[in-house]
Amino acid sequence: MNSWSVGAAWRQLQRFGVLLVLAQTWSLFATSERPPPHLAFWDDESLLAGSVVHNPGQFRPLLAKLEAGQPITVLAWGSSVTSFQGGCYSEAGIRLQELNGDDPQRCDRFTEPTLLENTPYPRNETYPWTGWGTIWMRWINETWPHPDHAFVNYGRGGCPLHCFTEAGCFMDRMPNPVDLVLVENLGGIAEAAVLERLFLMVLHRTNMTQPPGAPRPAILVINTNNIIVDQEDKYWVHCIVHRTCATECANDFQHNLYGNFWPGNRDEAHAEEAESFALASYYGADAVSLNHALHGLMRDGLLPSGGVGACERLALLYNDIIHLRQLGMWLLADLLRSVLQRARAHVRAHPDGRPPSTPPRPMARVGGILFRQKCYMLGSVSGPRFEHLMDVARVPPEYLEVLPGSSGWRFVRHDLDQTHRRKPGIVAHTPGSTLRFRANVTLPSLTHGGELPRHVSAVVTYLASFTKRGKAQVTCLSGCACQPQVIDSYHGYPWSTAELHRFDLASPTPACEMEMMLLQETSSGGHAFKLLGVGFAA
Repeated sequence: MNSWSVGAAWRQLQRFGVLLVLAQTWSLFATSERPPPHLAFWDDESLLAGSVVHNPGQFRPLLAKLEAGQPITVLAWGSSVTSFQGGCYSEAGIRLQELNGDDPQRCDRFTEPTLLENTPYPRNETYPWTGWGTIWMRWINETWPHPDHAFVNYGRGGCPLHCFTEAGCFMDRMPNPVDLVLVENLGGIAEAAVLERLFLMVLHRTNMTQPPGAPRPAILVINTNNIIVDQEDKYWVHCIVHRTCATECANDFQHNLYGNFWPGNRDEAHAEEAESFALASYYGADAVSLNHALHGLMRDGLLPSGGVGACERLALLYNDIIHLRQLGMWLLADLLRSVLQRARAHVRAHPDGRPPSTPPRPMARVGGILFRQKCYMLGSVSGPRFEHLMDVARVPPEYLEVLPGSSGWRFVRHDLDQTHRRKPGIVAHTPGSTLRFRANVTLPSLTHGGELPRHVSAVVTYLASFTKRGKAQVTCLSGCACQPQVIDSYHGYPWSTAELHRFDLASPTPACEMEMMLLQETSSGGHAFKLLGVGFAA
């Protein structure tokens, strides 16, 4: 046998080995059982690297309820890693979401189209997954059984954390009480001011709704990551999602983990993650990092640090450059489990301790600014009244009070054929389509009642993407005044995300009427525009 045939045979054996592991993970998807040790290549000790900030005292109230046999409520905010990969848990959690206007997933398992080639499942067919939140909540219920443990998933696909602090009025929909708030920080890149404002809004909401002296909920920040250095490099992207056989990837395969997050290395491009750790520590919260967890596995020799080996192993954890595969969801669930186990051991060893107190002043001055807000659309999409592809004139007025003269806009629950990803909004495709609506600009005060501020900003939340997106113009018709605003929903980045457009209103009244028109002008060659929300802030 010549050297070429030997090399070819070896590559085929490597490829078969990769497919064998993939086949085992597919069978795991079908059963939702815990992965066997040769697939779950981590252990509790190696996961310690992922728990970067740990304040076990904040879990005392939550653990006291669990040890007393009481149910707990966990609330999760985040992007698609939470929205459709966090899953759900128990009818109690689903009821809480419905009561607060959300449209929850109906089961603990969901389906996701596969990007993989050469797998037991054909490309683009769906397969079952179990969310990381579901896995973690099942462990909680096995350890502290109760039928009313609730996991409230308020994730929104493509929605970074500024959606939750500046546009969505999600604080008004917090369960009461809530024992733990999970904050998914997509890529670990939320600005310090945004993350701090989220902390303060949770604390303020707790003070407004709980009796004096009641404990605040525990807060756990989950920093996810982008594992490819440059998303423009399609070769590595294809490698990580197995569009090409992993063994054909270059030996110099690079990932966004390598060399960026070792202790003491504050890479300028990733300074935001270090700031999230500082904020979590300052507010007595916890912070876990998938970057640090994977680095710990590399340090311990459980995960190759580069080349083909890293590509193959990371491709078992990730479905694309951001989202997790089932094995990756088990890794994240185990990381959360280890946090609570460590907190439990600490509380047992120090029974006389106290939960951390709230700092006397914000860490970053701008992060201490709280907005008075009123929001439309983002907060209520539940019930049979909301049909996919429903004419906008039929949407309930509490969602958005649409006025006569509107045409060409429709309510949608998701984008195109991505029925597994909830992205509710109002969309138009034809230039000249007009959406006219009325909004009450009376804003709630931070203490009680409502008032009409002298200075109000309007906030339009829209879907920005890289495929055939168009421009829309917003004008004020009556009850308020503003300069016409042109919003371009096209951007050159290979992803879709919610963006905010903020502008000032003059002479606002309680009944502000506005119009949004889809323009003929385009910078992408297409005209699609998706409105995700309208809000007002002061």
